[in-house]
Amino acid sequence: MFKRKYEPHVKGDKVKIVDNRLSGIFLFVLVVFIILGAMLVLSGTDDLGPVCIIVGFFLAALWLFFEALERRYTITPEYISVRYGLFSKKVRFEDVDYCFFSSNSFITLYDLKGKETTIDLIHMNGDYENYFLDAIRNGNVQIRAVGSFEKNANGRAIDSNFNMSQKGFIFSIILFMFFMLIISVPLFCVALDSEEEIVGRVFMLVIALLNVLLWGFLATKVSETITINNDTIIIKRWFKKSIVLNVNDIDWVYTGMEHYSNRGGGYDIEEMQIHVNNELLKLSTNISRGFKNYDVFIAYLQDHRVPFSLDKTKLITYEKVEEDSKKDIPELLNLEEHSFTCNEDYIIENGPFAGMKLDKDLEANGDYTKFFKKHIFFDKIRMGFVWIMYIAFFVAMIAARVGVINIFMALLIPGTLFMLAFVIKAIDEKSVVNEILKNARCYEAVLFTADVRENDEDVYFAYKDGDCVRLIEPFNTNGKSKQQDYEARYGVPTYIWADPQNIPFCLEGDTTGPKNLGRFTRNIVTAVIGLVAGLFFLGMAWLVTSDFITGGSTDYEVEENANIDQLLVDYNDNEMLRFEYQDSEKNSSVYKFSTDVTSFYAYSEDGETYAVGGHYFQAYLWDDTEDFLENAWGITDMDTAHETIDDMLTYGHRAKFRSYVENDEDTQKAIEAIERDYGDSFTFEDAVNIDEDYFEENDISTDEFYRVKGAACAYVRFGEDGMTAYDYIRLMRVVALSYNVRYLSAEDYMQLLYNMATVLQQEYSSFADIHECYYYGEMFRLGEVNDDNEAIILDDESVIKEMRMDDFYSSIEPDYNLPITEDWHDLIIDRSK
Repeated sequence: MFKRKYEPHVKGDKVKIVDNRLSGIFLFVLVVFIILGAMLVLSGTDDLGPVCIIVGFFLAALWLFFEALERRYTITPEYISVRYGLFSKKVRFEDVDYCFFSSNSFITLYDLKGKETTIDLIHMNGDYENYFLDAIRNGNVQIRAVGSFEKNANGRAIDSNFNMSQKGFIFSIILFMFFMLIISVPLFCVALDSEEEIVGRVFMLVIALLNVLLWGFLATKVSETITINNDTIIIKRWFKKSIVLNVNDIDWVYTGMEHYSNRGGGYDIEEMQIHVNNELLKLSTNISRGFKNYDVFIAYLQDHRVPFSLDKTKLITYEKVEEDSKKDIPELLNLEEHSFTCNEDYIIENGPFAGMKLDKDLEANGDYTKFFKKHIFFDKIRMGFVWIMYIAFFVAMIAARVGVINIFMALLIPGTLFMLAFVIKAIDEKSVVNEILKNARCYEAVLFTADVRENDEDVYFAYKDGDCVRLIEPFNTNGKSKQQDYEARYGVPTYIWADPQNIPFCLEGDTTGPKNLGRFTRNIVTAVIGLVAGLFFLGMAWLVTSDFITGGSTDYEVEENANIDQLLVDYNDNEMLRFEYQDSEKNSSVYKFSTDVTSFYAYSEDGETYAVGGHYFQAYLWDDTEDFLENAWGITDMDTAHETIDDMLTYGHRAKFRSYVENDEDTQKAIEAIERDYGDSFTFEDAVNIDEDYFEENDISTDEFYRVKGAACAYVRFGEDGMTAYDYIRLMRVVALSYNVRYLSAEDYMQLLYNMATVLQQEYSSFADIHECYYYGEMFRLGEVNDDNEAIILDDESVIKEMRMDDFYSSIEPDYNLPITEDWHDLIIDRSK
């Protein structure tokens, strides 16, 4: 992988050539990818397992990706070995039937069984193809030249009956079917679910059908086949009318490398365009090297004397180019394509430079090696960041899907990398401008010629350099201009600024200096602002994602709660384990204790004190219950219910509370102050009266006043397990709601209530203490002082005071010490039977 690419390594009678086009950025991408993985690890997740799996998987995928792009060729007198990534293929010359050598630098070998092997030499410099061609000739294999640059067909004629199909057709169809099914089946299941709302079902059905159509369309794209039967060519595609033509009807053919680009790069592939009756033959899929027997087809067309053009817009043959190449420049110039003409002595005949001599060499003979080397290096770095951006996008999306980071941060990571690539490009452009201006001079000029094709622009200025006229390219031409815009400027006098001996580009301007230089500075400013904004929001997203801010965990080490084994249950996934009669669970001691625990919600929300969670469940509340569980707790099904409940029992606010008591300096100061000033007589009323002034008097920060106050008060009142009741009150409601919408079986529902109820009965002395603990827990969860948080705390405070004033506790406290037994098992049946 790290051998110098394209450089032949000769050892004895073997020659090895490595074609690894991205080897220069492999280490760079690897290092940045590891940094990205570290960012995911540090983003605040409690469980690093999924993160490590994701990072490890994509590091392996990254290595395989670069390995797959690497091609190694081993040339020996007996065979050529072609290795693509991890797979290799050995082609013995004795088994080769014939060989094609394309003018676009492809060598294709066909064995006696008709299987083809293509060697891509398009990126190789020098005469490296001779290593292959010499070995093939010495192996007694006949080589036939094909392609648009070949004047004639050297080599034997080929069979006029063969078929062409797209490579990897079967694999592509299987892949399309896989993705179609894996996406559509779940969508159709939702669409057919009678319990879903009709609007959602219709929407899912439409999406599923569109998905089927999408993958079906892609399948038809790869289904195109071409059958050649003597003079007849038949082009077929699924669900399309076949195209039948005679080879003699073809006016001309163009073959060339086509670039399919996007904002980050793109890829090149050799394609063919066929012109029939002076019109381009429009096909659903362009004929390219993606087809088997592509070179055979070119040879077939050559055998039938079909002209090959060097231009895809008009017929220009090799012979025409050869003829034109023998002409002098004056014979080629005309006023339709250029600003001026000149006579056979190179004297310009018209336009602003009439009477002057056009330099035969056209462009200045400068040394641009150093210039291009520098800026190609910058471009490689930029493209490296673009590749990383693509990889980061997929990693971040998966990380967001498994909950490691949120979607906001997932989008910002690749977005920031894109802005970084844009910054590099803008700085490089500004660097080129500065290099031009360093020793630039002002020259009289005219726009000499412009050839605009799609997104490619070939523009030249003619400028007065002493007694002669030369040509030079402008730097950063106007990508929005059309051909007619340039032609309107032919022959119009203007000025350029250039240093032709050192820089191959010029800047347009006037006698005072170049024009529009500010845009290069604006590009840098815009890119830097975008990058800074991206980094800022990335940092904010990181903070928001971190569990310390969101309440998932603190920045202190969190240990799991003691005796967790007696709290967790072995879940029974049978949702049809229900009570035999409605409300029959209300007679159990577990249910009665749990209603007293959660009566805080009944008072707070004007509910029912005899229902677990403070509210009886009705069928019409099903959707509202599901929405609450999803939005407040992230519970959407049985699995997420199990995961959330187990996580809260294992850690929860109890674990974070202990870490604060042990590690937070402000919390420790508050505990010391309260114990010093109140001692063992500290009460709920005392806690209510502690305010921010009290903290300031004791040199305690008020940045997180509620969190510190809640932790300190809970510890002084109830010790190290002072936050247990807060977690269990909330969990009892979650467990009851999860049972109501069938995320828990009745057995698991009652067992969880029983486990929590017995712990509460052991750790606290009354229901009033449990509710007071809830009051401290809300403070601890909310943390900072603001209007919303203050309103919540005041409401909880008023609820406790109201329950005391109503003498509610005197009605429930007698239940506190009653035995809690597992008296519900006989009440549960399997309703699926």
